[in-house]
Amino acid sequence: EVAPFLPSDFDKEAYNLEKFCEDHAGSGRFHDVAYGQYLVADAIQNQIAPSQNVVTEGDDAVIHVRLNDAFQKIIFKSQRGLFPHVAYTTLLKRAEEEKGEIRSISIVTDSFDTSKVRTIDREFTDLSRIVADDLRRQLKVDFPNAEVSIDNDNNETTVTSYTRLAKAKKIAVCGASTFCPFPVMSVEDDVLGFMYDSKYLNRFYPQYLAEHKDNMHLWDAPLLGSNEISESTIDQVLEFLRDKSAAGISMM
Repeated sequence: EVAPFLPSDFDKEAYNLEKFCEDHAGSGRFHDVAYGQYLVADAIQNQIAPSQNVVTEGDDAVIHVRLNDAFQKIIFKSQRGLFPHVAYTTLLKRAEEEKGEIRSISIVTDSFDTSKVRTIDREFTDLSRIVADDLRRQLKVDFPNAEVSIDNDNNETTVTSYTRLAKAKKIAVCGASTFCPFPVMSVEDDVLGFMYDSKYLNRFYPQYLAEHKDNMHLWDAPLLGSNEISESTIDQVLEFLRDKSAAGISMM
């Protein structure tokens, strides 16, 4: 049986997970990640997730929020940054319309412990904690019956983060990050996967999957970029995050 999403010129006998990982890995295009999505999903669901024992049951909604180095000023136009809280609320409300009430929400992000993060991230951990705590506060307001957790303590690893996202029961959300597309594209077929429609990151495979898989979607929202964050006060950042306007938020 020919599996879906394979490139037109593939060798059926030779095209496996190793081959698909090698193709385009050095070019930054990763086209075969889209064509071989079923291989990624199989590896994450049946190899990576069972290799850990921290996550025993998935949450209804799982959101990956890139913090720490997402605040670092770069010489180019901002590629990462923050979205207003209302963007996540909008996505989760969409999931409730299709999947029923959300009763548990996991915010997956990097550690706030300076001894546990990379050197380049240490200056941003305080702001990261403030941002994550404020998002949790708002989600508790918008989903009063849901338990909202920030999952980034010392038990959390890349494996547990991937597992949390891939095991989401109703919706998994990937923002402006190269970390989260793989686990989000690996959710079960009855779970919604939303990937940020970035102009700079992950261009091909989220778009391809959104076009070819019914449960995969793109989303967009106003972004407070890393260069803007570096020139903003904490109060200004919080003002942006707490803006309740849904203008500029879209789902595809």
